[in-house]
Amino acid sequence: MSVYVPLPHTGEYIRLLKLGPGNLQDDLIAEFFVHNLNDAQPEYTATSYVCGDDDRCRHHITMSGTNLGIYKNADEVLRRFRSETDATYLWIDVCCIDQDDPVEKAKEVSLMWKTYKHARRTVVWLGPADANSTAAIQYARSLDASRYLKEFRPFIMYGGQNRPSKSLILDELTAHPQKESLTNSCAEFLLRPYFTRLWCQQEGSLSSEPVVVCGEDEIPWNQVFALAWLFEPRYTMLWPSWFLPNYPNGYAELEPNLGFIQSVQEYRLAKAMDPDVEAINRAFSLVRIMHDASRFRCYDPRDKIYALRNIASDWHLNDWAPQPDYVTPWEEVYTNFAVILAGRADRQILDYSGICQQGDQVGDNSGLPSWVVDWRSRPWQQYLHQAEWKAGGTTFRTKAEIIPKKKRHALNRMLQAANQPRKSLRYALQITVMMQDSISCLSGVVGNPMGLEDGVDLRKHYKEVLALDQVVQAFVCALPHPNYITSERALHAYNTTLIANTTDTDTIASPEYISDGAEEWRSWLSCGANPNNNTIPRYHDAIDNVDTFRFKHFCVSSAGYFCLVPHITDPRDTIAIVKGIDMPIVLRPVGEYYVYLGQCFIHGMMMPKAGELIEEFLVMYDSKESKVVIRRPDGEIRRNGRKMDAGEYVRILGTLGERRVELI
Repeated sequence: MSVYVPLPHTGEYIRLLKLGPGNLQDDLIAEFFVHNLNDAQPEYTATSYVCGDDDRCRHHITMSGTNLGIYKNADEVLRRFRSETDATYLWIDVCCIDQDDPVEKAKEVSLMWKTYKHARRTVVWLGPADANSTAAIQYARSLDASRYLKEFRPFIMYGGQNRPSKSLILDELTAHPQKESLTNSCAEFLLRPYFTRLWCQQEGSLSSEPVVVCGEDEIPWNQVFALAWLFEPRYTMLWPSWFLPNYPNGYAELEPNLGFIQSVQEYRLAKAMDPDVEAINRAFSLVRIMHDASRFRCYDPRDKIYALRNIASDWHLNDWAPQPDYVTPWEEVYTNFAVILAGRADRQILDYSGICQQGDQVGDNSGLPSWVVDWRSRPWQQYLHQAEWKAGGTTFRTKAEIIPKKKRHALNRMLQAANQPRKSLRYALQITVMMQDSISCLSGVVGNPMGLEDGVDLRKHYKEVLALDQVVQAFVCALPHPNYITSERALHAYNTTLIANTTDTDTIASPEYISDGAEEWRSWLSCGANPNNNTIPRYHDAIDNVDTFRFKHFCVSSAGYFCLVPHITDPRDTIAIVKGIDMPIVLRPVGEYYVYLGQCFIHGMMMPKAGELIEEFLVMYDSKESKVVIRRPDGEIRRNGRKMDAGEYVRILGTLGERRVELI
């Protein structure tokens, strides 16, 4: 017999836990209370915590005489917030939702945002205290949270990567006698599992007054945000060698947790601002917040969509976001969501998808269509997107169409042969490309880049990097044209491509930065590139930021484009510019279809150059003859009587022309 009291089939009802009084060691005894969310009474406390991965068999709560298994962390929460003298009304997911009933779970999950919004308060349980948490909370209490909130507000309104005036923990603690130990204590406190959980993001965002609790310590949420904000760097930087010595990836392990705290604070501040402000609506579009939250963890992959729909600013207009559904497999949920995005012509569908961004662990093949975003793990930020980069122009149109059944079997065989098996081939995504060219040469990468988290330190592989660079330099210098399509010297174009024309501080590189920096970098490599030497060339940091030679090949195409392409690229693949998409992409032909591998950088084509040349020379692709036709080979005479000076770009006209491509 079920321990659960039935909920009405209509209306907005939840179960509350009426928890009996007791001391810390007393058994947990409670009964259910069915509560209408539209009623003000009784007042209740909502709990936000990490469920844990135990099987609910070691801990239990007695509900009306029947034992109900709960997680160890839930046991801690209930004991911590139980009154010694009075009954307490609490909402806690593991008890108040029947976890074994997928239909009820879907309905109650859709009401969770109201559950937290209507609670008298929300308690955020981080777990028992330790020496790090005690020191961190004491320091966090001393911070002027209003000062850091003031620094943060422009970030919400205007975004941007560089924040030269923001405060930084290393500066704030410069004169502190325990600078290193306190910095690390605060960082380890922020590394607690709570700041990695997806559902906790919604809970913290929607709660009216969240209180963070660690052991016996309680602290307002804003103080925790202030602490986390101090660890956000002004721009890409190298942290001291003493920072987080027990964590192999150092700051990279802390960064997702900081993103969690910022996203919660961003939403909480945005609620108090004008909801019609375009920047706020853009910041909280469903796909954008799903991308930001994709690095957070949850036990059911489907929750990557369901947990955020009620925070989004754009789903409620026509309720286009998927409703919670715990019956349909997660692969189908992700594919169906991608079909919705295609119908909305959302260009982010290609920004966040591609084979190089699928799979939640090393060597994993998700089996999703290559154009479907794998929300289980954070899409890899392959390039820092510059405002000037709009390779495909502005108008993006796409459509997902059902693949005829008679084609699917043959396609599956071809995909198996290409080592790209797919679990679902129901849909193909139609896109329009403005340029396409085959790959001629790949530089190679160092180490074994099977997974982004297991990446190699290029400084330790300086001999391999130097050898690769020397081989590519010789190849570039032997090309038939001494100048690149941009009319600059080919070697300078190669140096520009290695860093995707982006400096170590994430800005567009100047010619001087490139020429001087590349020379200094090669000299540094030749002298041994001491990994312990802190005087690392800025050009090397720029290469490291872009992951060249680590997760990206330098590539030369058949027509002479210089590119950076994903490490999974091979000579059978092609580069392309998609109409309406800012970043070029890499495609692998499979029969008449293509598998989408990932984004790439093409030097000289990151502006809307392809569109300008197509218009100027009236370049068209003849699909029947499978060839490019240049209908105006001398260019268009403009109103001033002059023609466009295309310079060396005339060499690549044969790669241009709009054509339809279908991705699987």
